[in-house]
Amino acid sequence: MNNLKTIKKTHIEFIIQFTLAIILVALAGVISIHESQNYYSVAPFHFDSAYYLLNALHLHELVNTHGRLFAFLQEIKSHKDFLDVCLRILLAPEFLKTTYGHMAVTLPFMGLFAFLTVHYVFKRTQLWLASLVVVSFIFCFPFIYTPYTGMADYWKESIAIWMLGSAAFSWLLSNMLERPLWSLLCSTLLGLLVMERTALAVYSAFIFIPPFCLAAYHRLHNDKMKTALLRISAFILPAGLLSSVVAFTQWEILYTYYFVAGYDYKSPLYVAKFLLWMIIHFIRFPVFFIMIIYCFCFYIITDWKQERRDVSIAAWFVIGLPLIITLTHGMYTGFYNVWIVFLITLLATVIPRRSSSLFKDNIFYTMLLIMIIGNSAVQFLASKERTTELVKKFTSMRTFFDTVTDVILTQPRPYYVSFLFAEDSARFFDHWQLNRGLSINTIEPVGYMSAHDTYYKIQSKFDDPKQIAKENIRQLEHNEHTLAVTYCDSKEVEKSPAFAEDGRKKAIPVVAYQTDYLLNSKHWQALKKLDSPYGCVYVYKYSKTPLTKLSKWQSIRIMRVITRTTSAQLT
Repeated sequence: MNNLKTIKKTHIEFIIQFTLAIILVALAGVISIHESQNYYSVAPFHFDSAYYLLNALHLHELVNTHGRLFAFLQEIKSHKDFLDVCLRILLAPEFLKTTYGHMAVTLPFMGLFAFLTVHYVFKRTQLWLASLVVVSFIFCFPFIYTPYTGMADYWKESIAIWMLGSAAFSWLLSNMLERPLWSLLCSTLLGLLVMERTALAVYSAFIFIPPFCLAAYHRLHNDKMKTALLRISAFILPAGLLSSVVAFTQWEILYTYYFVAGYDYKSPLYVAKFLLWMIIHFIRFPVFFIMIIYCFCFYIITDWKQERRDVSIAAWFVIGLPLIITLTHGMYTGFYNVWIVFLITLLATVIPRRSSSLFKDNIFYTMLLIMIIGNSAVQFLASKERTTELVKKFTSMRTFFDTVTDVILTQPRPYYVSFLFAEDSARFFDHWQLNRGLSINTIEPVGYMSAHDTYYKIQSKFDDPKQIAKENIRQLEHNEHTLAVTYCDSKEVEKSPAFAEDGRKKAIPVVAYQTDYLLNSKHWQALKKLDSPYGCVYVYKYSKTPLTKLSKWQSIRIMRVITRTTSAQLT
């Protein structure tokens, strides 16, 4: 009878935990998508997410033309970080063609994280209010509200962080690998993380090595050899198997990307300053509220002997992540989003257990919840302010894309287009389909453009910038009516904000040479002169038939006459 009551109670607790997680995740998803929709109604897609989004759009077309299996095999052979798109290919291809299709994968994994958070805290404290406080801590961070690199923005970290956070809680629940099912879940999540975000998986492997070594030693020291090995294997095998699949199918891609084309490596001091800047820049004022919440919890804890193991592991996650990123010299821009889940994990371990006075507990947790709600409100307003700044900064890019789109639509199909002034082609093609409602099947990118020197090692067999530029121009001149957008003057290339420090030796000379070539070639007609966020640019059209100087610049002259006439009439 008692067993039946215990089972019934456990089921009810499970249902409550699951329901609470679903409600909070749904709320976070609605807020995030709403803020993102407002932003993207006036601003362009941003760099990293634009490439992932464009790949998803192409995969949707591939599913329609060749089927799911073909698209699935192409993806795992051609691109790293493939898990979320492969899940959509196999289970829901329609989510590949929408701006927020990745949320179909993000929200379930976030739901798992929220459930494990509630489950872990309730298991420790036996207080629902304490569980609500910790899981609500998610809303204290701009990740929920900001449309730029936030939850609704299609960064791979938007999905991967919940796998890592769930793995962290699964590790704590495994009790030093004593509970094989939790160890199995933790390992599986880490293996899936390898498929979703390889770079983060590497950092995560380093983070989990110390706790694993301690747990393995503990198991070998306290268990029978067979039991210890089985428990250790439950953690090693799933992650090892899934990682092997990635290594087998993508070793060459990963090696090329990280060791040949890898460009974002700096000195440890530089990386440490960058990570500190990210914390200050993204959290801003609410960091003080967050620190007060931690201080409250640390002050209340009395039985440190009982708490220290989980607190130490969670604290290591928080400290170890920036330490490992710094030591590996990597400018990991996803750091802040990842750090969030470890901060939540730490709060879950330091939240005080139930005391002898339920009334005092409820007062304490109610105070914490009020602080979290207040912090979330401040964070929302701060994110709104940041979004307003971003809109002012990037609205001109959206307008520029619209103007280029209008020029392209005046030309005969099929449209062949090359952006030679910045790495904006993915942003533009996303805009083409998702904002303008034009199929990406009607437009094809031509040639290559990168703002980073190392990327040319992959794209060209030449090392000399002039030879690289000539090779690229041959691709541009393969099709009649190819459109190319580049700077009005090669002197403007070096001044452009499109190029980073690591683009000085190859990227800038390549673009400067192409700019001069199109400016002087008899085969490239100047269709329009535009003011872009990167400076003055021309839209050129290729003609196999040589042009006279008059016909090359005729469209620009006509536009000048129209502009002068309009200005005179307005005056």
